[in-house]
Amino acid sequence: MAGTDQSKNNPTFSISIAAMIEGRYTQPAQLVSEVEIVNLGTRKATIAWVTERNSDTKISYGLTSGEYFEEEAYNSKQVIEHEITLNNLQPETTYYFKAKWTDSDGNTGESQEMSFRTADSPQVYSSKVDIVGLNYAVISFEVFGATSASVIYGRSFAYTAQKEINTSPTRSKYSIVLDGVDDGVGVHREWWCVYSGFFF
Repeated sequence: MAGTDQSKNNPTFSISIAAMIEGRYTQPAQLVSEVEIVNLGTRKATIAWVTERNSDTKISYGLTSGEYFEEEAYNSKQVIEHEITLNNLQPETTYYFKAKWTDSDGNTGESQEMSFRTADSPQVYSSKVDIVGLNYAVISFEVFGATSASVIYGRSFAYTAQKEINTSPTRSKYSIVLDGVDDGVGVHREWWCVYSGFFF
């Protein structure tokens, strides 16, 4: 009795389906707006850019072109509008940096290297004692590149009192009245300038 090949009489078929899972990306997000410095001070710089879809925010930066500090400035929040501030910078110093962003699928994009130079340190000129009374003194000075200025004073170099005024970043002259100065006691003074919230 001859055998029967059932596979020929009842063939089976398989269907191959190719599909892309939506929501998965293989390329990093593209820039919608270019990387730019939006705020620059003596000891800080704020850098901003916009990507076409959500990604985190990173800055690699350093003092030499192509050589960056080991630690990056980083914000893990997935956003389209990126902004990050570099703090504790040195005044009058050039920094080189690249902006970076990584989406939820692990695709990382980066900008070309850019640079910026932090602002000059605030300067105080022509400080002098104008008037000395029984219990007060008037100090005058010129200041440039600061948003406020303070005079710290006391009976010794362990200063115990402070007076502060707001100033203009342009070079301008100001006077401060130091009160509570005892008769016959010399006033030791030291100038401190504030620029963008930092003391110098």
